Amino acid sequence: MLPTSRRFFALALAAIALGFLLAGTSARASAASDDPDMVTTVLQPGWNMVAWLGPEAPATDLFEAVPALRRAWGWDADHQRYERRTRTSVPRHGLRTLQPGMGLWLELGGDAPFEWTQAVVEGGVLVSLRAGRNLVGWAGADGMETEEALARFGASLTAASRWAADSQGYDRYRPGAGGSANTLDELRRGDGLWVDVTADARWWQSGAAGVNYVLPDSVPTDRQASIRDDMASVVTFFAERYALKPPEFTVTVDPGLDPFAAARAREILISPRALNYSLLGATLAHEYFHVLQWHLGEYSSNVIDPSPRWMTEGTATYAGGLYRQQRWGTTAEALRLSRLRHSLTVAEQLDDLTLSRLFYGGAGPAYSLAAIAVEWLSGYAAADSADTFAPTAPGWPGGLPDRAAHVAYYDGLSSAVGWEAAFEATFGLPPGDFYDSFEAYRDALTASHFPHLGDDEERPLLVFVGEVAAETETAVRAAFEAVQTFFTDRLGAGPADYTVFAAAGRDSVTEAYARSFGVDPSDGFCSRASSGPATVVVVDVGCRSAAPYSLDRYHYDHARDRLAPWSSLARDEDGLDRRGPWWLRQAIRIYTERAFEASGDGATLEETRTAQLPLARRVTPALASLELSADVVAAGYHEARALTFLAGAWLAEHHGEASLFDYYRQLPASASWQGAFEAAFGMSVADFHTAFEAYRAETAVPASDSSG
Repeated sequence: MLPTSRRFFALALAAIALGFLLAGTSARASAASDDPDMVTTVLQPGWNMVAWLGPEAPATDLFEAVPALRRAWGWDADHQRYERRTRTSVPRHGLRTLQPGMGLWLELGGDAPFEWTQAVVEGGVLVSLRAGRNLVGWAGADGMETEEALARFGASLTAASRWAADSQGYDRYRPGAGGSANTLDELRRGDGLWVDVTADARWWQSGAAGVNYVLPDSVPTDRQASIRDDMASVVTFFAERYALKPPEFTVTVDPGLDPFAAARAREILISPRALNYSLLGATLAHEYFHVLQWHLGEYSSNVIDPSPRWMTEGTATYAGGLYRQQRWGTTAEALRLSRLRHSLTVAEQLDDLTLSRLFYGGAGPAYSLAAIAVEWLSGYAAADSADTFAPTAPGWPGGLPDRAAHVAYYDGLSSAVGWEAAFEATFGLPPGDFYDSFEAYRDALTASHFPHLGDDEERPLLVFVGEVAAETETAVRAAFEAVQTFFTDRLGAGPADYTVFAAAGRDSVTEAYARSFGVDPSDGFCSRASSGPATVVVVDVGCRSAAPYSLDRYHYDHARDRLAPWSSLARDEDGLDRRGPWWLRQAIRIYTERAFEASGDGATLEETRTAQLPLARRVTPALASLELSADVVAAGYHEARALTFLAGAWLAEHHGEASLFDYYRQLPASASWQGAFEAAFGMSVADFHTAFEAYRAETAVPASDSSG
């Protein structure tokens, strides 16, 4: 028979292997003090399941810290086996080193509890887990709900458990299980935990606890809390994705800051304008990567990144985009398309974007181009070979593995002789070769998504996708040409340059839509257009039985935006739309739509006028009062639209149809919309309203005034 002590050890070992400890009671972690850098755990006689939260240390430190400790057990997650240690011996696969965040089984001798106080490692705790079972510690907030703490593992988490002293069994948590089945409802700082996952993962447990905040009293309490939450989310993202423990830094809301946000060596600066930005987290991710650049590159506070500015800002913008994809589900393809559209106004080649003024002087599109360049580099570094590198393939960014090349570049920059050497060592090609390849890629990408920008013509381009029936193609081409003729010859709207993708069949529609917008179309999709110089229109020609597929409306938007780009217009002091009051914008739009219909097989303008008069007579207020959407709702939307058609028809009749688009042509150079109106129509706004109300009194007098 085994001696009593040896028999107890054998039983205890078997109990651990089965997950049921038959002797002693467990540890109880407590918020030992108000000092966040210290944790006290009350160890009970017998077996205790606890966390090691201190810095890396030899396992013998346990026996020095806990005099009554008999045995210590760790867990080798790589080999899924225990590691044992006693005060005087350690087996071949024994516990030799303590790592921050590891879980431990400790057997305490004697019959009295012991308060064990340990210092928490500086900088926070990052735990690495392997697919399978993991014995880890919890270094996060004391009393955090288990579901919240474990949510970062998503569907990979299968179970978690903690040894409970009172029941001599486990408190357990299983995702999706009912409340009665989940007895592990919260975690205590210093707890040891079994965590079972189906994939390798990292677990950052410390949020942004080490970050300092300088937030003026003018920042509302709820906004201060959201800044802290966003910053914790950003720090967690970079820690878990790239194993980057955060350096010490400060987040400051600077009332006098002119840029939207900025960063310096160990500080992120936020302007008051940024506080209510819905994607503030993405902005913080961008600026935090600048902090990491200084940290990884080991720059002193007065040294700037030696890389060209496109690299400095491109890596930060790219990193912020990766965070945005994870947090808000933005697709990589949609993000690339957005950046491509935004970057089209950048005339310089990438290797010319080396100066700060091209980025910090308000040329925001350069950020987008630089991020596309870093995305290309990341894909090149991750490709198995040149044959597998296909950045122009549909959906390429979505399947791009993140090998952290943009992080590795800065990690190697401190020891490299010049940024060029670090660049070639990280990405596998010298900067000169990259510049040549990227410019070719930039041209090909632009031509693929926006074919009209790949030719030398200043006219819209019609592209058919899929097998379109001959009669349908003929109808679409006829409608397409009719739109160009009408807007050019009748309205003098000026040249247009955009692409229409006309697709037939679900697969072809999806292909065209994804190429244009980066995502799949929703159910019931018929047509959609983007705006700006990268205008594309996607039409499912199977949605309607005949042309014109709303092509005139999309052409209207493009022509208007081309004549009066939104960014070229100043905000109106009275809060109106930058392009003028509602009644004027609708007058031009509705008249144009009805005139185009009349140019084909639709109702004549006189027939439309006759049909609109009864509705227009229901509007009591003067046309001039219909400035904002709220005014329109009060007057009746359809009735107000009818009245604005009459206004548009009056302007076209008295000043020519071309004057309608001349208003938008005059708008960017005018001090106000009233000035543009007078330049286009040859009369003041006040004189127009006087004349129109007189006309209205004869033909469309409000119903409330007609009884007399």
